[in-house]
Amino acid sequence: MNIVVDLDNTLVDLPVVEDVSREMGLNYKSSDVVSWGYLEFPEEFRKRIYEKFADSEYMCTLKMYPWVENTLKLCRELEIGVIIATRRNPEIKDRSLKFMNEMFLERRLADRTIFTTNPDKNDIIKHFWAGYLIDDNPHTVDAALDAGHGAVLISNKDTKYNYGSRCSFRLPRFDYYMIHALLNDRYYNVKRKIYGDAV
Repeated sequence: MNIVVDLDNTLVDLPVVEDVSREMGLNYKSSDVVSWGYLEFPEEFRKRIYEKFADSEYMCTLKMYPWVENTLKLCRELEIGVIIATRRNPEIKDRSLKFMNEMFLERRLADRTIFTTNPDKNDIIKHFWAGYLIDDNPHTVDAALDAGHGAVLISNKDTKYNYGSRCSFRLPRFDYYMIHALLNDRYYNVKRKIYGDAV
């Protein structure tokens, strides 16, 4: 089985709200984000966030979540093909691909890395015959569902912007339990046993 996995806020931490908040002397947190376009924040704050998204120095020094490396190694052991696909500002395409290749391909943690400008990832899912898309973007996940693909929504206390998605397959992070849930098709039992009502 192949899976298509998102990068930002799925495999790597993107603490842009906290970082911009610190710069501007404010106290916003990721958990304050309730819309995909950061509409709940003042215009200057939003503008600075989008400047960060176009800054390759910032976007290409993000850190992998602590549990991701072992999860990707588990995928390799279980012969699950991992295609990492990101949609970022086109201005930082080359640097982003280099960043992903160094972090994932050179360490044999993924099979492919792809930079896309498409609003959804359905072409990538189809091309690689992927069983699932794993993403925090509610629009990308809903588009995959509309096209008949399997999809898992990364949804937790810091992703309130995706709470309205139609996706019923939700887990708080890309980890060991998610992989076993996908393989065993026992998502609801795994979710209840490991996370209870926290999701």
